[in-house]
Amino acid sequence: MNDVSESDGCKVLDAREQWCPIPATLTKQALATLKQGERLMVLTTDPLAPVDLEVLCDRLGHLLVSHESIEGYCATTIETKN
Repeated sequence: MNDVSESDGCKVLDAREQWCPIPATLTKQALATLKQGERLMVLTTDPLAPVDLEVLCDRLGHLLVSHESIEGYCATTIETKN
């Protein structure tokens, strides 16, 4: 399991080189440890992970803040809402 670190007040989950459904599973676990209003940035290389994370946010009631492509991976930022 990948560790969650912190950068500029945002928790960071590095799920690069993990394939479906692992990034979504790790994200769900990490979100469960955060308080309302905290943010989690999830780094992924699986091209389907951004879609999976959008569905996860919708199902869990969190806010998907952004998807950003950065040098061969995607950084998805999620804000906890519950």
